[in-house]
Amino acid sequence: MKNVGSKSKVQNLARLLCGDRPVEVRGTRIRGKGGDEFLSEVAVDGRVVARARHRNWKMSYKILTVELSKAFIA
Repeated sequence: MKNVGSKSKVQNLARLLCGDRPVEVRGTRIRGKGGDEFLSEVAVDGRVVARARHRNWKMSYKILTVELSKAFIA
């Protein structure tokens, strides 16, 4: 069985929830006075539908899966 990365898990979930609409998963490191954070977000049709921040990039993507699920359930 192939190992799936954190970002790929988010992409797979987004494609499952969104169907054929274009999905983009992106992440970036934000540097600030209080320390570094990683911002990850999912955009569907060019509109951001879920966003998460955490110091650890892997945790940021894990939180993003939860936020993405909440966005489509509500």
